[in-house]
Amino acid sequence: MAIRSFSVGPMRSLVRAVGDHLGNLVVLAGPNGAGKSSLLELLRQQRNVIAEPGTEVMFVGPHRTWRATRLNQMAVYGLAVPSFRELLKKDMLPQFQYYVPPGMQWIQGGSRETSSADDAQALVKASLVKLRDKQQKLVAAAWKEQGSRISEGTVPDLFEPFTRLIETLLPHLEWVGINDSDTENITCDFRRKDMDEKFDIDQLSSGEKAAVALLLPFVEGQAELLATPPEIQPGVVPLTMLLDEPEIHLHPLLQLQVLNYLRTLAKEDSAQFIIATQSPTLLDALEEDELYLVSPASLRPDNQLSRLTTSQERLETARSLTGSTHLLTRAKPIVFIEGETERQRITSDNQLVKLLLPELRSWAVVAGRSKNDVTTAVRQLRQEGIELPGSPVFSVVDRDTSSKTLEDHVVPWSVAMIENLLLEPEAIYDVLRPHGQVTGASSVSTVSTILGQVVEDQIENEIRIRVQRQLPIGRLEARPDRADALDEIASEQTAAWVEKLKRLDIPAMIAEERAKVESIRSSASELEHFHGKRVLRALHSALGVQNAGISHRAFALAIADRVAEGNRVKKLAGPAILKIKYYFPADLANLLRTAGLDPTTTEEVSKECTAHRTAWEAGQPDPSQRESIRARVFSLAQTATPELRAQITRLASEIGTE
Repeated sequence: MAIRSFSVGPMRSLVRAVGDHLGNLVVLAGPNGAGKSSLLELLRQQRNVIAEPGTEVMFVGPHRTWRATRLNQMAVYGLAVPSFRELLKKDMLPQFQYYVPPGMQWIQGGSRETSSADDAQALVKASLVKLRDKQQKLVAAAWKEQGSRISEGTVPDLFEPFTRLIETLLPHLEWVGINDSDTENITCDFRRKDMDEKFDIDQLSSGEKAAVALLLPFVEGQAELLATPPEIQPGVVPLTMLLDEPEIHLHPLLQLQVLNYLRTLAKEDSAQFIIATQSPTLLDALEEDELYLVSPASLRPDNQLSRLTTSQERLETARSLTGSTHLLTRAKPIVFIEGETERQRITSDNQLVKLLLPELRSWAVVAGRSKNDVTTAVRQLRQEGIELPGSPVFSVVDRDTSSKTLEDHVVPWSVAMIENLLLEPEAIYDVLRPHGQVTGASSVSTVSTILGQVVEDQIENEIRIRVQRQLPIGRLEARPDRADALDEIASEQTAAWVEKLKRLDIPAMIAEERAKVESIRSSASELEHFHGKRVLRALHSALGVQNAGISHRAFALAIADRVAEGNRVKKLAGPAILKIKYYFPADLANLLRTAGLDPTTTEEVSKECTAHRTAWEAGQPDPSQRESIRARVFSLAQTATPELRAQITRLASEIGTE
C-alpha cells in the first residue's frame, strides 16, 4: 500500500509530525531548520513499522556524491548487492568481496545517514553492468532452451526502460551500451546526438548524472518486470521512495521533467514518493493534494505537518496574489505594499522597501497598485481554507487623509508613501556629489534649498490630488447590444457621472484640503506628508540629474541605499514594521476565556494576551515573553475540543515574535 499514515518525533528541530491519508506524491516544503530532513530520516528509521505490507522503502539523502569508478569484472562480481534499487533500501553501503575499485576503498560499508555524504551513486555504474550481465544470462538461457538458436522477440530487452528514460529526460543523449573491450576498465557509454564520440557515464554533467541516479531504481524495477513478470497484487504500491532535495544539480526544466516522471509512476501506483524540496520551480508545479508544509515547532508543536490548502482554486489564488508558491512556505510575513509594481523605467515599491529596510528582505514583500488592490489581496489570502502557520499576511498602505479605521491587517506608513523616506538632502547630495559639475547639487544646503522650492511649487498640486481622491471615477462602457447607439450611451453615462459631481460641494472640499495643506506647512512636515513620488520626480528634474546620465529609477535606488537604516527611516517606517512584526491577534483572549478550559491558568494567560493586544493597538507592541505566551496557549489548547483547539492554535501561531 505505501506509507499512508504516521506519527513521529522528536528528532532535532522536529518535535512531532502526524500524517494521515497520504497520497502517492507528497512534497514537503518549509523553511530551513523546520524539520523536513528530520521527518524523512524518522520515516526511514521506522519504515518497517509504518510501511504497509507489500511496500519496500528506499531512501535518498540530500548529500549525494558521484565518484568516478574504474571497474573490472571481478569488482562487479564481488559487489554484494544485486541492483541500485536494492542498495537504496539499505542503511549501509555494501562491500566489494574480491576486488575494490580505485577510490572506493574508503566508502564500502559506509553509513547512508542524512547527516553525512551518501556515496550510493558511486555504484550506479556497477549496477548498470550488473543489468547487462542479467541480460546476457537471459540470452544464454534462451539459446539453450531453443536449441542453440533464439527466436526474435523471445528475450526481453532489459535496457529498453533505460533507453526510454534517456530519450525522455535527456533527449540530447543517446545510450550506446556497456563496453567491456578493456576488461580492466568497463565503461557505460553514451553519445551526444550532435557528436560521434562516445564517452563514459562518469563524463556526464552533474545534472545528467543526478537525473540518471534518481530514476535508475525505477528503470531496474521495470527491467525486473520484463525479466520475471510478477503476480498482480491489487492495491499494493510496491515501493516508497523518501527523497531529500531531488532538485540538486538539475536545471529548472529538468526538475519539471523529473517531477512529471515521478507523478506518472505515482498515478500508476508503481511507487509512492515523499519528497523534501526547496525548489521554487517544483513548488510552483505542484497540485493542492501534493503540497505539504513543515512548520517550525514554535508555531505548530502539536503537529508540524499540514496541508497548505485542500482546494486547487485557493492554491492558484494564493500563487497569483504572491507570484510564487515558495513565498507561502517560508514561515515569514507576507506583506502587500501599495505602490508601483516592477515596470520598465519605474522603481517598484518592493525594491525600495527592501533597500530601505533590510530586515524585510527575508519577508515576502509583494508590490501592488492601489489601496483597494492590496487590502483585497490580504482578505483573499487570509480566507478560510489556506493554512499559513508563521506567515502573517498584511498590507502596508500609503497614509491618506481619511479618518476611516483600518482593519487589523492593513497598516499605514506614517508618511504619505515610501518615496517620502528618500527626501533627505544629505543622502541626495551624497549620491550626486561625483556629478556636482553637471547637476545643481553643489552642496547639501543647495540641495536643501532646491528641495524646499520643489515642495513649495507642489502646493497647488497637493491640494488638487487630495481633492481628486474624493471625486467619483467616471468610465464609459460600450454595450454590444446597443452598438448603433454609442453616442446615446456615452451621453447617458456622462450625465450620470456629472450628476454625482454636482451633489458634491467641491469648493468646500478644496477649502478643507487647503487648510490641511497649510497645517502641514506650518508644522514643516511637507517632506513626510506631501505626495512623495511627485516631489522626487520634480526634484530629479530641478537638480538636472538627467545631465549626469542617472535615470529617475537609478536616482531613487541610490538614495534608498544611502538612507537605509538611518534614523529618519527608522523613525518614520519603524511603527508600521513593528505592528507587523509584533502583531497580536484580537480574538485570542476572549476565545481562551470562553473555551471552558482551566479557569485559573486561562485567566492569567488571557490577561497577558489582553495587555499585549492593547499595547499593539497603541502602536507600542511589547516583544517580551511572546514565545512563552504562545507556548502556554498551545498547552491550554490541548485540553480544548478539536474545533476550539484548531482555532486557538491558528490564532496563537499569529503571535509575532523575534
